[in-house]
Amino acid sequence: MRRVVLYALRHTMATLVLHETKDLKLVAARLGHADETLALRTYGHLLPGADREVARRLGEVIRPRADVG
Repeated sequence: MRRVVLYALRHTMATLVLHETKDLKLVAARLGHADETLALRTYGHLLPGADREVARRLGEVIRPRADVG
């Protein structure tokens, strides 16, 4: 087997796990990474709704509430 094939299988595994679980920490652990940084740089684009979700939640936290005087 060529080295590139093994790397492709590793990448495929990470992509499938992230797609199914949305758990970047799990993907990083499966790849043997010390933390999520490299996995986020490599696979972060597979979580397109994540940025929108964070923005929505942040908006809920900082939005002035009508019941606060």
